[in-house]
Amino acid sequence: MNYIYFFCIAFIGGYVGTKIKVPAGSLIGSMFAVGLWQYTHPTDPLEVSNYVRWIGQWLLGMSFGLLFIKKKFKVSKKLIVVLFLFGIISVLYSFFVASVVYLFGETNFVSSFLASVQGGFAEMLILTESINENVTIVALFHFLRVFLLLLIIPFALNWLKRKEKGL
Repeated sequence: MNYIYFFCIAFIGGYVGTKIKVPAGSLIGSMFAVGLWQYTHPTDPLEVSNYVRWIGQWLLGMSFGLLFIKKKFKVSKKLIVVLFLFGIISVLYSFFVASVVYLFGETNFVSSFLASVQGGFAEMLILTESINENVTIVALFHFLRVFLLLLIIPFALNWLKRKEKGL
């Protein structure tokens, strides 16, 4: 019976996330719905086997793999260098933020780093779970990051567009 609840809650959350046009709505919506259930029902949490989690990760990996199209990977050497440098700067920045979180937070450095690194929400949670770190804190950090980005970025882009047009 737990599996039926799990799939129904995840499906409804994904459906709502898609309908209200949240970026990656099915992913964010289902995660939010299941997380909300877990938070509001601490005495009756949903639990699924590692096999179900593996299937979910497999489907996620498959859908990400479909995004790789050879035509889209034709980039200049100059851009590759810039992307590589950006990656290094991003990791160094993440170490700095993780150090601050570690010093002032109530979590270990590895969880702090996984919470601070700029990566995909799902990928960071899968990585965190696979190395037995604090999934809850990492999920919370990434959820808040994505939530704030979804709130701030549209307004910032509209402001920049108006400024470019001289309004």
